[in-house]
Amino acid sequence: MVIQLTPQISKQTDKRLIIKAYASWCGHCKVMKPLFEQLEKEVGSQYTFAEFDIDQSPELAEQLGINSIPVFIVMKNGKETGRELGEISYDKLKEFAQNAVK
Repeated sequence: MVIQLTPQISKQTDKRLIIKAYASWCGHCKVMKPLFEQLEKEVGSQYTFAEFDIDQSPELAEQLGINSIPVFIVMKNGKETGRELGEISYDKLKEFAQNAVK
């Protein structure tokens, strides 16, 4: 299950965290939504999946240095290990997630 990201979750989870930052008005974000959900269904037992709307949480977007959406961020032990921007294929999203957590 994809959870809503909070500053506490981004710092406290000991599981690898895959974050999607988006906006409800963003066309590319809408395209990526089902791909992110598919990835969560496929590998969700290995990671924690979280998302947040940058318009609803601008302070979190600033804290994470987000200036373009959609953006996917992988964190491990509260530290960023990878970032991917924009509309990408499912295969690229999956490869990014798997490589960023090593």
